Amino acid sequence: MVKKYQIIYADPPWRYDFSKKDVDSIEAHYPTMSVEEICALQVPSKDNAVLYLWATAPKLREALKVMEAWGFQYKTHAIW
Repeated sequence: MVKKYQIIYADPPWRYDFSKKDVDSIEAHYPTMSVEEICALQVPSKDNAVLYLWATAPKLREALKVMEAWGFQYKTHAIW
């Protein structure tokens, strides 16, 4: 049985397509995932869990899609 958590902190490896040079691409630093791959992840969350999802401004729409795919509902945000 998989342990489920009340609080989920997630910093998905977002894929960006805006880099002009291979050396500047995110992929040059760490492996990334497509939004579809991130959405397909099985998140071990309890009912009524809280999700803290890291997303940059260019990925806000994708983050909302991920939240929904994981069974969460958007409530609020914080800027760091």
